[in-house]
Amino acid sequence: MIQRARPEANARPRRARSESAHLPREALALFGVALALRVAYAWLAHGPGAGVSSDAATYDAVAWNLARGLGFSLNGASGPYPTAFVPPVMPWLVSLVYRSPLGHDVFAAIVLQCAIGATVPLLLRALVDRLAGSPAARIAGWLAAVHPLLVFFSGHLLTEATFTAALLVALVATLEWVRTPRPGRAFGVGLLWGLAALTRPTAL
Repeated sequence: MIQRARPEANARPRRARSESAHLPREALALFGVALALRVAYAWLAHGPGAGVSSDAATYDAVAWNLARGLGFSLNGASGPYPTAFVPPVMPWLVSLVYRSPLGHDVFAAIVLQCAIGATVPLLLRALVDRLAGSPAARIAGWLAAVHPLLVFFSGHLLTEATFTAALLVALVATLEWVRTPRPGRAFGVGLLWGLAALTRPTAL
């Protein structure tokens, strides 16, 4: 006797496939909206001829000196001098932009910060999904995409965007390690927390 598969049994795999196909599209939309808002704010706040001041000027000086092969250094009266005053990850990333054909383009560096900041809603969604499930994760992701302070800090040459992204990566990895403890995962989590501390000492 041939048994017919129950409709609900067939529906579950189809529903799972549908949800998994929908997730990348929504993630791309989330990233796209977050990036568009951040770049739009940066354009309005700075524009292509962007300059720097205060803390941003310090990060810019270190990044430009790195790009010119002068190492992690600030500019003094007698020339560049080595420094460990600023956390190194963000200036190093900006120095890659300054090494490109764009050269010492501050607005290009700010757009890089916008791109990094646009990953925060995705990372927050991944974190909340592991803690509270998909509905809460979706809400958290979209709230982070339009959050005024997250948009603001992504539109400046500051460490906040890079730090927030690195912190969320470390937190997601930590949750995975807690759920399935393995030596390799423990080592990886330690490296990610070290990276977060190098983006901003607050991670310590």
